[in-house]
Amino acid sequence: MWALAGDPGWLEQPTQIPEPLQELIKVQQTRALFHGLHLDVEPQANPRWRLGDGSRTQLLEAFVRFLTAVAARATSLPIEAAIHPVMARLDLRDGSNALRRIGEHVSRLSIMAYRDSASATLDWVASTLEVLMTMEISWRMGVLVHQSAENRISFFNTPLLSFMREMIELDRLLRASTNRQRYRGLVFEDYDGLRGLLGG
Repeated sequence: MWALAGDPGWLEQPTQIPEPLQELIKVQQTRALFHGLHLDVEPQANPRWRLGDGSRTQLLEAFVRFLTAVAARATSLPIEAAIHPVMARLDLRDGSNALRRIGEHVSRLSIMAYRDSASATLDWVASTLEVLMTMEISWRMGVLVHQSAENRISFFNTPLLSFMREMIELDRLLRASTNRQRYRGLVFEDYDGLRGLLGG
């Protein structure tokens, strides 16, 4: 069981551990309930992301500093970070690749490559897989299943048989990818949406 927490606003003070994370770390220290900590911080959801390249770079650098601070504090927990595929194509001011720098501070990545077909997902995540091929890190592929205001990114309301076929095909394509040895499966956002698709 992995504890999940995150907020784009946390990057405004990236070296400070937010109270929700402090609580989770405290629970782990006293009861050892969790197998890991999943951070869904999403720099791309911060309003400053839309201000241009300079602001995006600042947010990504803040994200790296934040992960560094959390890893230093949560020493008993493996950390997984949710990442957007665009991070594989962005560099920090020192010229380093953003995704590689993020990967230095976590043990696993969850790629938010949301598209509404297996082939579109693989196209969208191609550059990410190229970077992952050079990294020794486990990763999972995200699949969006709840209703979204954006077009062509969610499997919401997809007939069950079609959904199952797409998931089998996506898993097959990812297992055939260049980084298949570190691929750890699909992860669905969110539980209610998945339950609805499965008829629960």
